[in-house]
Amino acid sequence: MYLINQENGQSITSPTNISHSFIKFSKFDNLYHLFRKMSRCIRGSNVVLACHDWTELAMVSHLGLSYPVVFFMHGDYDYYYNTALKNEAAISLFVAPTVNLYNHLLKLLPHRKSDIIQTSYPVLSPNVKPLNFNQIACAYYVANLTDVNKNFKAIPLIDNLLVEQGLYINWNIAGDGLSETEFIKCWDNFDPNRIKYFGYVSPHQLPHYIQSSNVFILPSIVEGLPISLIESMKSGLVPIVNAWNDSVFEYIENGVNGFVIKDGHLQAFAESILLLNEDKQLLKKLSNNAKTTTLDKNNLEVSVSMIQDLFFKVANKAISRKPKKIYGSRLDHPLIPNCLTKLIRKTLSYDLW
Repeated sequence: MYLINQENGQSITSPTNISHSFIKFSKFDNLYHLFRKMSRCIRGSNVVLACHDWTELAMVSHLGLSYPVVFFMHGDYDYYYNTALKNEAAISLFVAPTVNLYNHLLKLLPHRKSDIIQTSYPVLSPNVKPLNFNQIACAYYVANLTDVNKNFKAIPLIDNLLVEQGLYINWNIAGDGLSETEFIKCWDNFDPNRIKYFGYVSPHQLPHYIQSSNVFILPSIVEGLPISLIESMKSGLVPIVNAWNDSVFEYIENGVNGFVIKDGHLQAFAESILLLNEDKQLLKKLSNNAKTTTLDKNNLEVSVSMIQDLFFKVANKAISRKPKKIYGSRLDHPLIPNCLTKLIRKTLSYDLW
């Protein structure tokens, strides 16, 4: 089920081999109007809802739907923990991708221990050719370069520190959000021969993009467990990432298969790169270790099978829910026509989303 915001003109490519529905909404909509549209797209019997956001969970509560619900956590953010707490009554199972997220959620919901499951999410292993270790080449790829949390502004600053030491490495940067002109302005030492801007990288372009590098760098302020980290390690890129939470230590042993930088210290990022540049044997060793230690992690077949078992676990459970309004304002009421709610919100420039 794909929710398409009419205000931002987002475009979603239709999956070719999965039954799906596109649901257009406006930020001015009466929530009940949206939830009814969503619920009409749920077809068949023996349904289990896989929910990843507050919207689907709110639909279940507001309409009093009787389907079992599996809620997938995707990050070590207050948003996910608050969403889990606020919608606890609607959730049959909570799924956390790391031990760190599991433990945090368990502290918040100790009485739901039997319903909180820790299991890894499936991640495709990019089919990359052998990496080149002749020169340091750092990959930094995110969805949006303007996302403050992803901390792209730190990358040109790290480059400045390296240049001050006489080291000019290659950078392979990917992500939406900046024009090429805006991207170039971010760098004091921009050189198109060593600093490449790929823009958005689609899944089928990912292997080609990854194999152009041998180091993965991510100075994010807060993360859960980024798929990009797992993809890059499985491909042999040496990770250098900020210590955003304990989840990162479930994958990286500092100095063994990568580097974990405390407090986002930019000088420490630069020093790690300088070390790898001075010792190419260490670079190759950490690359092999990164690939080996993630070989069995987030295995596609194993992870999918475990998640499928969770769906079977809750399927056919008898659930009775009474409609309960959790989100919205007085304009979000089942008896108020959507056209009236939209008119009032547009007139008042009221933004719910």
